[in-house]
Amino acid sequence: MKKHAKFLAILLAAAMLLGLAACGGGGNDELTVGIVHITSIEDTSGYTYAHHKGFMEMANTLGLQSSQLVIKDNIDDRNVTATQTALQELVDAGCDIIFATSYNYMDSMQKFAGMYPDIIFSHCSGSKSNTTNFNNYFGRIYQARYLAGIAAGMKMLEAEKPLAGYVAAMDTKNSEVTGGVNAWALGIQSVYPEAQVKVKVTGSWYDPEGEAAAAQALIDAGCFVIGQHCDTSGPQIKAQENEVFGCGYNSDMTAFAPDAHLCAPVWNWHAYYTAAVQAVIDGE
Repeated sequence: MKKHAKFLAILLAAAMLLGLAACGGGGNDELTVGIVHITSIEDTSGYTYAHHKGFMEMANTLGLQSSQLVIKDNIDDRNVTATQTALQELVDAGCDIIFATSYNYMDSMQKFAGMYPDIIFSHCSGSKSNTTNFNNYFGRIYQARYLAGIAAGMKMLEAEKPLAGYVAAMDTKNSEVTGGVNAWALGIQSVYPEAQVKVKVTGSWYDPEGEAAAAQALIDAGCFVIGQHCDTSGPQIKAQENEVFGCGYNSDMTAFAPDAHLCAPVWNWHAYYTAAVQAVIDGE
């Protein structure tokens, strides 16, 4: 009896392993994943760079082939026609889950989620969702911004320069941006209570020229450390050119401002993309 029981246990264990392997492999092979980016996946720093890096790390982790990835980049999030054309192309390509990485894609994502209930639509930031196939994702980046503010405040205190500048994509109507400004300022003031933060708003999530110009205006106004909530490394480059300091965003921008860049809140989007796609594979 003992021999039979042992053999049966081994047989069952082997069957379970085969079953798990079949479920994982088959689901992955049949999956197609799409994503829409506001700028180019060829960017070497900043917002789209961080998202694309995480997206490709997800594909590598889950064993997806390039043929299973459909990427639409350089899609202006203020252009509704271009946004919806990109989403339709992803639907037509057979995507099982579609990510869209910029705030202003939100309304188009909501519309397509209603049109295609069998596809998962996952939108970065924003506020809209439904209970079935449309969600939004983000993280507590203000926590990292507070820590970056401490680093900025220490540098300002050391130099006795009480004014910092912040290049903001949007104004006080957007809580994502406002929360970041507040967190950075509070971090600065935790080590330098007399310090103040001056803000310049570009009015766009992606505006390389506007971001650089805003940073220069803040530096001209006497700001000693430049923070940012915008897509490019332009503000950090301006800090380098003017021999002041900066805190970047989205990715490590040290290579673009090696003498100026103090630190940056960095997104590891791989963590979310992997969990989200795995949930689709698992039927969850």
